[in-house]
Amino acid sequence: MKRFSRRYSLKILVAGMVMAGLVLPSNIAPAQQLLKSYAQALPDITPMPDKEFNDKTMLYEDVPAGDEALSYRFRLPADWKRPEDSALTSYQISNKILGEIVRYYGPPVIDKRSYFTLQAINLEYQLSAQQWLLQYLLSNGFTIQGIKEHNFKRAEALYVKVIDSSTYVIRAVAQMNGRRVVMAQYFMPADSWEGEKQMQAQVMKTFELTYPITESVEEMTKYHFLDIAEFQYPVSWEFRATPMKGAERMNFELLNIQSEQKIDWKNYKTLDGRIQVDIVAYDAADSVLGEIDNLKRGLAKINLAVGDKFETFDDFKFSNELNAGSVDVYKAIDNQNSLLNYEYWIVPLEAGDYYYFVSLITPSRDDDFFIWARNTQAYALILSLIRPLDEGLIYR
Repeated sequence: MKRFSRRYSLKILVAGMVMAGLVLPSNIAPAQQLLKSYAQALPDITPMPDKEFNDKTMLYEDVPAGDEALSYRFRLPADWKRPEDSALTSYQISNKILGEIVRYYGPPVIDKRSYFTLQAINLEYQLSAQQWLLQYLLSNGFTIQGIKEHNFKRAEALYVKVIDSSTYVIRAVAQMNGRRVVMAQYFMPADSWEGEKQMQAQVMKTFELTYPITESVEEMTKYHFLDIAEFQYPVSWEFRATPMKGAERMNFELLNIQSEQKIDWKNYKTLDGRIQVDIVAYDAADSVLGEIDNLKRGLAKINLAVGDKFETFDDFKFSNELNAGSVDVYKAIDNQNSLLNYEYWIVPLEAGDYYYFVSLITPSRDDDFFIWARNTQAYALILSLIRPLDEGLIYR
């Protein structure tokens, strides 16, 4: 699946441990204005009474090709039909394109008809359903009328698409299940909107996956800071630890590497993001704010300047053994190219005799929403899995 056209092609080149330069911008798109327009709510459509709706529809349930992860249930108008030659004998779900599971058609109206499809795709990285659905719609250039996040695993959108010179109004629900996203879509000719919108909205409410699967999208690996703390992180991120000189100050980096190339006999890696974990002994720390200021100033080594704080989160999940502050988000720019926009996320944690500072550098959400979504979800996942070990819980 392609990404939507982003404002800048933000890449950080590194040689060894140091970020050394940036590739010039490639595509220009007013992503900030686009994202704001997509924040509008779905139209409020009054449903018909349940008995009337049930009388007009039929319930469909199936386990496609015996794959329980795709087990579904939904209702459709009673006069809709599934093509006789569309029986699912084999299918392949990939990481790149949506594979179709089933399709139903309504009765034709002149030369058009409504139809319903169920498709699935494998996730490569951890994203929320809303993040996945939004980047899918953006990447395909659809005109979005509204979007709603029901929960982390379910999101719904209304959008417009031109198909063979005909305009369709489509209501879609994306549902995550384990490592997959299953998307139900109800296509309606625009001319039928007023008469059919109630049925469309109510049908989509009935779609559900009937065999929930709980598993991590990416394989995780563990790292221990001596006997102080345990960290888990996705294996798709490259791990780099700073040589340890003692137990008072320790850190490591996780790099979201997009590609690697050789220039003048040196290997350069193109990064899409960096997560850094710093552990500082209580007696060695200036103060929480002082350490955060030091970390922000240290970004000058990679040509980044941290600006104003513009967002704070208090709802991240952490181990009960940790005292956690808020996750603060700052604007950041490249000192050598003020057009390149980043975000700097940081949170202080405390357990026993140690402070933990977990930070993220990512292209801004306005410049590359898909990379930003992947980076911030990995950051949230890592924060939720940090666990101090027994020796790290000896309180001062």
